Amino acid sequence: MITDENREDGDGGKMTYLSKGKVTFREEPRNRSRPKFRQLSRDVSGEVFDIPEEHQVIFAYETLHGKSTLIGAICYKTADSRLTEPDSTFDSDYYHVIAFLFVKGDFQCQGVGRQLLDRAVLSMLSVTRRPIRVQSAERAVAFFEKMGFVQVGQPFESMCGPRLFKFLFNMEKIVK
Repeated sequence: MITDENREDGDGGKMTYLSKGKVTFREEPRNRSRPKFRQLSRDVSGEVFDIPEEHQVIFAYETLHGKSTLIGAICYKTADSRLTEPDSTFDSDYYHVIAFLFVKGDFQCQGVGRQLLDRAVLSMLSVTRRPIRVQSAERAVAFFEKMGFVQVGQPFESMCGPRLFKFLFNMEKIVK
């Protein structure tokens, strides 16, 4: 479980501590982080995913005995603050969007996903206060519900992609 102790790591990231070691969260430029993100997505889901255009990524690293290991990432896009109302699609640019949230299996249920989501939410809300949307895989629905998201409409079958994303659930978090 992650403790509440957070400190600067000297490289612009924030450190938090797991029972095994410290965890550092760092936002990194898209062009330099693509290979890491692709490998993490493969490690977690068995499929390779890329960072969509105009999305930002926050990575989580565990440092144990001086060695840093990538353990998670969240990929998100902030809402277009110039828009005054949403269009008719679920993925309208009016909303903040979470595209991917990956946490390696050994680090799930230890607060890493929550910390990644919290950091992304703070970043998105610093731009504009808008609802946050995600199209969640079935096995992540319970996590997002614990984080305050609710299902919007019925799940739908994805026409392409891996088995993990065969059924997607539109979810939304209203922010106040």
